[in-house]
Order: sequence, then structure tokens, then C-alpha cells
Amino acid sequence: MPQPPAVPRFIPTLTEVVAPPDADVEPAERPVAPSPSPAPTSQGQSSAALSDALREQILHRVLQRVDMLLAARLASAVEVVVQEQTIALLPRLRDEIGHVVQATLADALSHELPRRVAPTDRP
Repeated sequence: MPQPPAVPRFIPTLTEVVAPPDADVEPAERPVAPSPSPAPTSQGQSSAALSDALREQILHRVLQRVDMLLAARLASAVEVVVQEQTIALLPRLRDEIGHVVQATLADALSHELPRRVAPTDRP
């Protein structure tokens, strides 16, 4: 006979069989079952371990989801800030590049022009 599949340890299972109330007894006359008081038994310990395992699993899943969502939102926020800073920096970069190009061109011309425009003192 095949074994039923194992129930994961974090899924609660029914441990007591509850009989349906008698149909001929009035609701006021039905006996009320006393609620079981938690006693430190092996079942209570396994229930606590089950609770701890469930708590750990939920915490792990929540942290994974937070990590995923936070990474996506932070990437988006950083992208916006970098774009804004690049746009703000663009005029300064253009000015600085213009100054560097002008200085380089002036330096190159100042070195080349004296060679080309040498006075000719020959008769």
C-alpha cells in the first residue's frame, strides 16, 4: 500500500477527532468540551518548534522580497539622481572642455606659427 505524501512540518494538522453534536439534543443542553490547556509535552515542544520554523520561513521570505523590491527601487532612484546630476553638470563640462580645447589650440599654434613665418633676410 503506497504511503501518503508527507505533510510539510509548517502546515497545521488535525490532531483530535470531533464528533458532530447530537441532533436530538437542544443547543443549550449540549456539553461544552473543555479547551485543552497547553502542557509542556512532546507535542507542545514540536508545536513550538513548528512555530519557530514557520516564523523563520516567513521571515526569510519577507527579507527576500524586501531585498528584491529594495534593489529595484534603489536602482530606479539612483538612476534618476545620476541623470539629474549629469544634466546639471553638462554646462560646466562644456565650458571646461571648451577652455581645454582653446588652450591646446593656442599652444599648438604658438609653437607652429613662429616656424612658418620666419623672416627672410636674403637679397
